[in-house]
Amino acid sequence: MALYHCFASVSRQIFNVKNQCRLQRIIADFCLWPSLRLWDCFRHLPCRYPYNDTLVATGPPPFHQFWILETMKNPAESLLEDDHASLGQLLTELDAELARPNITRAFELLDLFWARLAVHIRAENLHLFPALVNAPASLLTGRGSLPTTEEVHNVLAHLRSDHDFFMKELALMIKVMRKITGSQLPSVEEAGDLRQRLTTIATRLEAHNRLEEERVYTWPSLLFDEETIAALRDRLQHELENLPPRFVKNITVECDR
Repeated sequence: MALYHCFASVSRQIFNVKNQCRLQRIIADFCLWPSLRLWDCFRHLPCRYPYNDTLVATGPPPFHQFWILETMKNPAESLLEDDHASLGQLLTELDAELARPNITRAFELLDLFWARLAVHIRAENLHLFPALVNAPASLLTGRGSLPTTEEVHNVLAHLRSDHDFFMKELALMIKVMRKITGSQLPSVEEAGDLRQRLTTIATRLEAHNRLEEERVYTWPSLLFDEETIAALRDRLQHELENLPPRFVKNITVECDR
């Protein structure tokens, strides 16, 4: 018990030690000698270095600073990454239907994927990207994991170019599949061409998502406080849920069943 009180006293005084050389000798002695010498090493500190309450922290740092840890994600980041995963699963199902080929079902899945990706892109273009562009310039230093102003603009320009590519290619696929379903059964060549187009989209989408998840989605944690990120997350969620009425109706019917 005496040893415990000794450690407790030392922990309160150690930050006010002025004689650094003496402290270093104490630590070295502590490391080299058995635990029985602990009292000899530390018993003089409470007397020489009185407690100073000004050394006590006034409070924890802002909560958003803890999100810098890789093991934690901010709400906006989690929301968008979950949507990536959901879109990826939908893309896998679409490819499986094209492989059969079940064009009718594939067309339904393609239409849904197109709409889901469109609202995802809209959420980023309307809310996430502008928030990053308008972040305080004083924070865009490039230090540590912080981006620079130039990096933000370059990365977002690249992502917007990807967005345009996805929407254009998916619109072409929709056009082709609508023509096929309205006439006759697709040939092997037509189904193969559709799968090749889908593979091209999926390959670019994978690299696109990786860039967003490894860099862009982590930036809000470094640039904004908790309240700002929560508000950003709510706006993103609203856009993701704002699907065309035909999909909302289908979802409601499936839930009723």
